[in-house]
Amino acid sequence: MDVEKTIEFILEHQAKTDTQLEAIRKLIRVGMRMIVRIGQAQERTDQQIAKLTDSQARTDVKMAELADAQKVTEQKFQALLDTLRENRNGHERS
Repeated sequence: MDVEKTIEFILEHQAKTDTQLEAIRKLIRVGMRMIVRIGQAQERTDQQIAKLTDSQARTDVKMAELADAQKVTEQKFQALLDTLRENRNGHERS
């Protein structure tokens, strides 16, 4: 058994292992940064969705108010039309 060759083999193998471990460490660091960025993006998205939800709720309320106002306007308009039909040019219909 050649001790020098064995030591050389072990050192080369250790160097390759160190290189591979460093590559794995870099990959993990990059992956962790990506996870952090994705989490931050998700948080921003959640905040925007919450704002949109609030805005939609306000819009729904305003639309309901507008629909109610439109009903009143329609009733008044129909009443005006009825009055005009009954009294054309100041004369009652026969």
